[in-house]
Formats: sequence, structure tokens, C-alpha cells
Amino acid sequence: MKELIKLVEIIIQFIEPLVKSINNREEASILFNELGYSMPSDAILLESMKPVFDTFLKNIHVMVELIEEEENDKCLMYLPSFINCFKDVIDAIYHIDFDTDCYDSDFVNVIKLDSSFAIGLFDYLLVKLLQDTCCSLYPILMLLGVIEEKKIFETPTTYHIPYIKRIVHWNLIPDRIINPIDAIKKSYFSEEELKFDKLIGHLFNLANYFLLFPDIRNPEPILLKNLNKDGNLIELNRLNQLKVLDFPFINSLNQELGCKLYPIINLEKIIDGIGIGLYFSLDQELLISENFRIKIKSSSNLSNGLGLKIKKDGKLEFLNNIFTADASTIAENCPASFKISFISEAGEGSAISIGNPQGSRFEIGKCVLHLGLEKEKDYNLYLETDFQDCLFSLGLQEADGFIKKTCRENGVSSSFDFSVGWSSKDGLHFSGSAALDTTIQIHKSIGPICIDSVYLSMTPTKSGNIPIHVATTLKTLLGPVQAKIENIGLTTRITFPEKGGNFGPADISIAFKSPDGIAILVNAPNTIGGGRLFFDSLNNHYTGILQLEINKKIALTAIGIITTRLPDGSDGFSMLFSMFAEFNPGIQLGFGFTLNGIGGLIGINRAMAIKALQKGVRSGATDTVMFPDDPLKNPQKLFTSLESFFPATEDRFVIGPMGLLAWGTPPIIQAEIGLLIELPDPVRIALLGQLRMVLPSKEKDLIKIKLDVFGYIDFNKKELGIDATIYDSYLLKFPLSGDMAFRLNWGDQPMFILSVGGFHPSFTPPSGFPKLRRLTVSIGKGDNPRLTLDHYIAVTSNTVQFGSNLDLHGKACGFIITGHLGFDALFIFSPFSFIVDIRASVRLRGRVSVSVGLAARLSGPTPWNVRGKASFKVCRIRFRVPFNFTIGKKDEELLASKDISSILLGALRESANWAGALPPYMQMVTSLRSNTHAQEQKVSQDEAENKEPNPVSVVVMPMCPLEIRQTVLPLKQELSQFGHHKPKNYNYFEITSISLADIDEALTAHDIQDYFAPAQFLEMEDEEKLAAPSFEKQPAGISICNLDPDTSEGFDFGEFCARKSIRYESVIIDDLETGEHLDSSEWLDESENDPVIQSDTRDFLTNNTAAKRAPYHKSGAKRYNSKDVKPKIEWRDPQYKVQTESETEITKKGRVESGMTFFDAYRLRKEKSKNQTDRTKWFIDAYQEAA
Repeated sequence: MKELIKLVEIIIQFIEPLVKSINNREEASILFNELGYSMPSDAILLESMKPVFDTFLKNIHVMVELIEEEENDKCLMYLPSFINCFKDVIDAIYHIDFDTDCYDSDFVNVIKLDSSFAIGLFDYLLVKLLQDTCCSLYPILMLLGVIEEKKIFETPTTYHIPYIKRIVHWNLIPDRIINPIDAIKKSYFSEEELKFDKLIGHLFNLANYFLLFPDIRNPEPILLKNLNKDGNLIELNRLNQLKVLDFPFINSLNQELGCKLYPIINLEKIIDGIGIGLYFSLDQELLISENFRIKIKSSSNLSNGLGLKIKKDGKLEFLNNIFTADASTIAENCPASFKISFISEAGEGSAISIGNPQGSRFEIGKCVLHLGLEKEKDYNLYLETDFQDCLFSLGLQEADGFIKKTCRENGVSSSFDFSVGWSSKDGLHFSGSAALDTTIQIHKSIGPICIDSVYLSMTPTKSGNIPIHVATTLKTLLGPVQAKIENIGLTTRITFPEKGGNFGPADISIAFKSPDGIAILVNAPNTIGGGRLFFDSLNNHYTGILQLEINKKIALTAIGIITTRLPDGSDGFSMLFSMFAEFNPGIQLGFGFTLNGIGGLIGINRAMAIKALQKGVRSGATDTVMFPDDPLKNPQKLFTSLESFFPATEDRFVIGPMGLLAWGTPPIIQAEIGLLIELPDPVRIALLGQLRMVLPSKEKDLIKIKLDVFGYIDFNKKELGIDATIYDSYLLKFPLSGDMAFRLNWGDQPMFILSVGGFHPSFTPPSGFPKLRRLTVSIGKGDNPRLTLDHYIAVTSNTVQFGSNLDLHGKACGFIITGHLGFDALFIFSPFSFIVDIRASVRLRGRVSVSVGLAARLSGPTPWNVRGKASFKVCRIRFRVPFNFTIGKKDEELLASKDISSILLGALRESANWAGALPPYMQMVTSLRSNTHAQEQKVSQDEAENKEPNPVSVVVMPMCPLEIRQTVLPLKQELSQFGHHKPKNYNYFEITSISLADIDEALTAHDIQDYFAPAQFLEMEDEEKLAAPSFEKQPAGISICNLDPDTSEGFDFGEFCARKSIRYESVIIDDLETGEHLDSSEWLDESENDPVIQSDTRDFLTNNTAAKRAPYHKSGAKRYNSKDVKPKIEWRDPQYKVQTESETEITKKGRVESGMTFFDAYRLRKEKSKNQTDRTKWFIDAYQEAA
């Protein structure tokens, strides 16, 4: 325990000046003089610290006694208490307090005004300790600028005296560890020149400690000249005053080794660099003593000394023959190296030993210090220390019986080597690493636990933090389960706050370091498998995968993700867990189908990212969601995909079952299906599917189809979407690919669109619709020959579109043939018309170039029209033949007439079109039900008796308006067509009057709107139908309101409105003493006698009920439902304007202040075009979409 004794001695030396000052006034006066104060003779300032120091001295005596009695285990047990007591001493120094009632108040007040007194006292004690113990740290820290000694001559008061101030720059320590060369630059390079005298003074002190016999002398002219060939030495006035530093390590007749440090002077006569001259004998080994030797190794191109120039800007330059007149710079492409090694061997024992020689201990057998320079492409200066023949021994002599039985009684020992170094290329680092971290291999067992390795890391940051990690990797075998815990241990973080920390100037925190991961291997008779857990404590992110195979029949896969921090950085919790079980053989379901697997997914504080899932379908990334093939192959990619598909979102939950189905034996069709539900409101439902088909078998896969499908329903956005993609597929080994998408919106922006492979070239899909690949099959291996067929089909609310392209390419015998055949078709059904564009071409290239082409458009019917051109080219001679044929005449009466008034009246009689609608700020908390069965019987009876049936009654909430709605046709619009028919008798409809039973009062009605497709009711050209909106809001009915939601005033429904007063419910409580029932019939015979609840009380109670506080009222868009809240941004339907082409250009440059619906714009354009010979003069232009 000699190292522990040394530690105690150092601590005693550290506090010795204070201990003496507490008990001796003269010693206290000397201490304060060292700190720059003249203490009054009658002052006793340090008595407040006496109790703390007395306690600590007692602990020192106890520790010394235990060490002398060789009670090693008791020493280790007592060590934490000893350290805590020493920490109290540090706190007492750093927070020293003086009592002005007991001492000279003026002197005490002067000290109290000096906020840095406590820091200065601690720094003085530490620097004094380093100086007195001849510690090598003192000159090193002085060299790096961490310790500074400054002469202070100012005396602000009579109590101040001149002194030497010792300063420890604690905040510079992390930066000096990261890059000591930069530290030297900052300390010695001013804006003008290098502080050369200060530098060689500190180096002189450092060399003295290592007994290198340094000498400060005048420079040698030839070496000074060689190092300053570019400088101005002739005009330098202080040439005779220059001093240089010489390190003559060895100087004998046969052996020499040393270096000289010179200044580099530029043309402005300013010192802006350092020059080093090394003199040595090539490749020699010098035996200094029995246990110490020096080994020199250099490249063959170095002779007569090596020179190194280090400029202020960090540039390095190598020079050869530095001590002769033939000195020259080593060329950039010429490699060179020099290394000197100081080797210290321990002989029979170890060089360094810490611990009990007969028990647990740590030993270093040999130390080798390497100092070198190397030049390849770049220069590199390095200093490394190798610790060889190291031994870590864990003794178990004092262990209990269980430990001795499970482990070897003589303990566990492990030998290893490691090194620590610094280089200008990698900075401070351990061996085998470019940073200050290393992994030491151990591979030793203690009973069921194997210590695999030890990890050490210290990575200082520029912000002033020094994190230190000490961790170990353990292996254990518990029955059939083998586990490996990676890098579990302790983390120590050291910082240096301006006002000090919990340990003097430093703030030290020690915490448990969670493992980086845990690997698990299961090898049981009927169960095999394994998994891995990943820990990212920095981001509070934990993931894991486990795979097991049971009896070779059931394969289990579990995947989990846990985060304890939300994406915005706030504290929170979210979890995503999925589990799958696959069966072999599958469970028979009938008709050749089998259930080959089941699974499920649950997400807490997770949501579905619809757009990410849609992209994942087209990229194949959704494979990670259901039944992943090999999750352990690339786990990080799997976790990243799941995180993007199901991001952490507070108060959202995702749950869904999954299944794996197959058909055939062996399976030739496999389908993975998953149904995901996101809760609470707004509810979203998603369907995931993957289809795999192989025909006729996996071994002979002539046909292979891989199809991924994703569908969703978003009730809040009133949107349904389906995406599908075919990839990695082929027919008879010919590649097959393509995409499909479907969108349906029944909200404020209605839309219906279905596409497989894309759209007609002239059609512009709505924004947000994905770009789809054509459904494509390629025939041919490689590019010659190649036959490619692609196809698309699309359906919108106005049109049906489809088309195909066939491309041929071949090359043989010096000829190249290319061909193309394709068409694009657009069909409109109301009124029926179509346009088909046909393209065909063949081209042969060789010595003679020949091509034939055809481009035509077929449109119809009535009239039928074919127009286009045919072309033929031989070499440079081209022939073109245009054509345009029309068959038949335009049939003005193409559409059959139809009476649509009867259809409209029938829709208005439907009871389903009569209902009560809640105001937007109210919620339906009760259900209304009418006696429809009795009403239907009454209607049937009236029909049997040939009586006009009474209309079916509708039950409406008292606060709700009565709505009559139909979707047959738009009201208040002049219709030019109705689907495939012309309106007969009437083409304009409007509800002009309203009557309700016997109520004579005038009823207020408001139009209610619904969406209608303009192409179904307006006669338009094909191009106009493509440009027209798919749907537009138009009057569809009326709303009769008996109560204005803003004024709460309205008319009385009379006998049709039932009223009920809200009263308290009276509850009878029996006499508890006699147990007799109290007769209340005399005073409580009717419920009308119950007291009525006043309106204010009623509103207060209803607003605080469980139903009102339910999450239903606070989730989704409902949290904003209020008649008093109006959105700052609202969505408006597109507005249109009829104008000429020149007016359209003006509109694009400026804002238009008025607009109309497309129906109104169409009617206005029609009116303006009646008297115009050129109808195309007027345009309908959309100018506003949102506000």
C-alpha cells in the first residue's frame, strides 16, 4: 500500500501551510504575505476552519495506522470516508468565512472585498505543493500556460503588499489536453512576435527536472544562419543578446545525442518561429544504466544533424546537414523519419506497482518513451509512451466461501499492453485510436462471469468539460442463455465553473454508465435464437430485437423501441413494440389457404406518418413493419424506418393486428396483411399489405410478383387513399414494375382519382398526388435486343384515360433498328366523346437510313374525325403526307331528353334527406331514434287503401336546424345537361317557399351546399372538362332554423317541440336508527314537486360532467370548436372570372377583387359569347384558391 501512503503524504503537504497557520500567528502572517496581504499582528483569521481540520487530521491518523498495520481491506473500506472528509476541507478553503466581531474588522473587510481570495488561496496551496514535491507536472503546466506566476506591484490599501500571484487557469485544462501545440502557440505567440525567452525559460525548468543538463548560451553562427536563411540577421541590433537553449543528452568521444533550440527571425527582424537542431549518431543504442537505455533510429537520408523549423502559422520544414555549410531543405516528395526511444526496465520486479503484492494489484513492467518526427505526405511530430508487460490481478484470499467455490481461489490475473501518446496529426490518443480512448482485452473468467475487455475514454471538449468513461464488457452463461453486456461502468464528468464546484475549483459528477448494448444467445434443446438490445442514453433511446425458433415449428420475432424524450426535447415517454410468430407448417384454413404467421403492433405516444408510409411502399421500406426477413442483419436501418413511419407524438396511440397467409403446398402465393388504427379522435385507419407470388414454384420461378399496398382512411381530413407498387417482379424472366394510387376526399376539397401507371399527357394531377411509374414489362436480356411495353389507366370524376407504349430496339450486322407504337385515349361519358392519339414509327440505321412514321388523332362520335400525318424518309429525302377526314355531321340532338323534375321531387320526399344538423360548436351526446317500424306499417296500410301516404316523421334536436338536402342536381343553376341526357321541360330548380304543419309564422331558410361535378351538368368541350374543377359547391337544399345560434332568438315550433324542466331528483333515506321506511306519499307524490335547477347552475354542472371532460371533446379539431373562436386562416373554394386573353395577362400581374363559381362563370361566358363570332375570345380563369 505504498501508493496509498504516498497519497496521504501529498494531502498532508497540501494542507500543511493552513494547518500551521491555524495554530501559529507567525505562520499565518507568512501565508498572508504570500497571498499579498500584510496581516495585523493581533489578528487570528483562520480559527473558523479549525474544527474541519481537526476532524480531518483524526482521519489521517486512522488511515496511517491502518496502512502501517497492513490492514489493506480495512484501508479500502475506510477510503471513501477519508475522501469525503478531505472534500470538506476543500469546501472550507473555497468558502472561507471570517467573523468581523472577533478580528480586525477593517482587515477582514478588505479580504472580503477580494472575491478571488479563496480561489487564490487554493491555487497557492496547489502550486506550492507541485513545487515542493518536485512534481513533473509543475514545469509541464507552466509550459502549457495552465499555471501562471505574475508579479503584482499594485497596493490598493495599506493592507496590500507586492507579491507573486500564483494562478491556475482551470478552464484551460480541457483545451490543453486536446491540443497542447495550440496551447503553446496561444501562450508564447503574441500578435507581433514569439516570446522566445519565456519559452526557453520554461523548457529549461522542465529539462532540469528530468536531469537533461540544459544550458542557456549564445547561438552558434552556422546553425543560426542555417535556420534563418530567409531572415534578416545582419541588421538585427540584438544579435549579441540572443540566447538559445542546448540539451546535451550525451556527449562523449564515440556517442553523442542532443538538441538545440533557436529562434527564427523574419525579414522584419521579428521572431516568428522556433528552430530545432538535432545531433545524433545514426541507428545506435546507448546503455545508460542497468535498467535504462536509449535507442535512436533514423532514415538513411539524414546525416550531420536534422533541422526542424516551426513557423508561427504552424508550417513545418525539415532540413538536412543542419550543422554544416551544406544545409538544405528536404524535398516534399522525399520521406524522412527520426525516432528516439527511452527504455526503462524494472529488472526483477515491476517498474510501477499499485496494490497488495500478494493480493489485488496493478503492475507496469516496462515503460518506453518515444519522441519522433516523420515526413511522408505530411509532417508529423509525436510523443508516445508504451506501457508493456502490464498485469491486473484480482486476489480472492479474503473472499467468502461462495466466491472461492465459484472462482479460482488464487484469483484472476490478466496481462496486457497499452500506450498513450500525442501527435500533431491525431492529438492526444490511446494506442490503436485517433482519440483518447482505448479498449484493453482481458478475456478472463470469474465463475459464471467473463471479463471480456475494459474500455477507457477521456474526451475533453472545447466548452470545458472532461468526460471520463471507465467501462467493461462482460459475458455470462446462465443455463442455455448466454449474454454479453457491452461497456457497462461509470461516467465521471469534470467541469471548472467560474465560482467553483463541489470539489474546490472543480465540479465532479459520477454516474452509472448504462451499457451500449446487450447481446443474447439462446441455445436450448428445443429453442434456439438470439437478439440484441441497443442503448443510446445520450438521446434516451432504447431499441431491441429478439428472434427465437421453437421446435423448428414456430419462429418468434420481437422488436421494441422506447424513447424517454419527445422530438422537441421535452421529457416524455413513447414506445413502439411489434411481435410476430411464424408457423411451420402453417395452420390449415381451408380451400388451400394456410395461416403461416400472426403478429401485432402497438405504439404508445406514437402516430402514423402517412406520407412516410406512402413513400415507404414505393421504396420497399415497409418490409420492416410486417414480418421482416432478417432484422438482425441491419438493425439500425430497421429502427430508422420504424421511427420514420411511427414518430413519437404525445397522446396518440397506434394498435393493429397482422397476419401472414399463404396458398398452395408449397406456398406459391404469400400475403402479409396488417390493419393499423390510430387513436383517439381523429381516428385514422391504415391497411398494409404485401403480396408475393411465385409460379410454378420457387425453384422454377418463371413468374414472380411482389406487390406492396398501403391504404388509409383519415376521418378528420375526410380522406381515403391507397398506394401500391410492383417491384422486383418478372414475367417469364422479363422485368415487371409499376405504381398505382387512389385518392378520395369527401371534405371541403372533394376529389376522386384512380390511376395505375400515370395519366394522359394533357392531364395535370392534383397537388400532392404521387408521381407514378408506368406499368412496365421489358422483354429481352440486357439492352440488345430490347422490347419494352408500358401502360397506364386512370379514372377521375370527369374522364377515363388509358394508354400504352411499345418500344423496340435491336442491333446486329452493323444495323440498328428502333420502333415505337403507342396511343393515349381520353373518354368522356357525359356527353359521350373520346380522343385517341396514335403514334407509330420504325427506323433502320446503317449504311442507309430509312424511317417510316405515323401520328394521328381519332375523335368522335358524330362527327368522326381522323387527322394527322404520315412521313417517310430515305437518307436525307423526307416525304410528309398530312390528312384530315370527317365522317358524318355533328348531331345536335345526340343526348336523349329526360324529365329530371320527378327525380328531384323523389329525392326530396326521401326521409333520409330530412335531418337535424348540429351547429359547428356543439357535440352530439345523445342518440335520437324514431319509431320507423310503426311508420312504415302506416305507409304500407295507406298504400293498400289507395290513400296518399303521410310523410315519415323526423326527430330533430331542439337546438338543431332542420335540413332538407339532395344530391341529384345543383339548385339555382341553369342546367344544359344531366349526365347523358338533356333536361326535359325544366332545366332550373329552386325551393321558393316553406311551410311547416300549422305554423303560420314566416320561416327563415338558408341555402345549404354540397359538391357537384360541373361536367355532369354543363355542356363543355373535352379540353374544358380537363380544366374544370372535379367538384364545386352549389346549393343542394335548405336549412330551417328555429333558433339563431348567435342571438338565441327564433320562432316557436309550438306543439311540435316538447319541453321539459330540469329538476333535482329527490332520494328518500330511511331512518337509520329504527330501520323503518319513511312514507313520503303525502308530500312527494309527483316529480313536479322537485325543485327546478336554475339555468346558471345547470350550465355549470353540465360543463363539468364526465362526458364534457371526456377526451372526445379535447382531441383533434374538436378542441377548437367554439362559436366565439373564428380561424385566422380559412379555406375558400376557388374563384373564377370571365375575361379576354389580354385581361388574363393583367390578372396574373395584379390581384382581382371579385370572383364567382365555375357554374356562374360558365353561364356568364356563354351569355357574352352569344353575339360573338369567335367564342374562344372569352376565357374562364381561376385566380384565388385560399385566404
